[in-house]
Amino acid sequence: MAESYGNVADRARTKIMEVLFDGDMRGKTGWQDYTPEFHIKHAALHLVNELAGDCNETHVYNAITRLAMAMSVKHEDRLDARQTAQQDAQDDESFAKLCRDEFASEELDR
Repeated sequence: MAESYGNVADRARTKIMEVLFDGDMRGKTGWQDYTPEFHIKHAALHLVNELAGDCNETHVYNAITRLAMAMSVKHEDRLDARQTAQQDAQDDESFAKLCRDEFASEELDR
């Protein structure tokens, strides 16, 4: 029998809460200050790392948490636009490099 939507949502919520709690315990606060785009790119990095086989983090749980963060942040709660733009540029560069590396390795495997 297929799992119900409610059970899937409950499991996702539990994992999101675990990731948020773990971040709080490690002093990782201020996620509300970033743009939705920042969180979406960060989620994408986690998914690329998951697909690359990196087992150092629970990338799927971190990705869904970042997507939940992206849904939650408000425009007026963002960091200074210049600082956010600088961080976004660094994230874009990191994401592009990860994608290039991942796709290059897939081409070599063919």
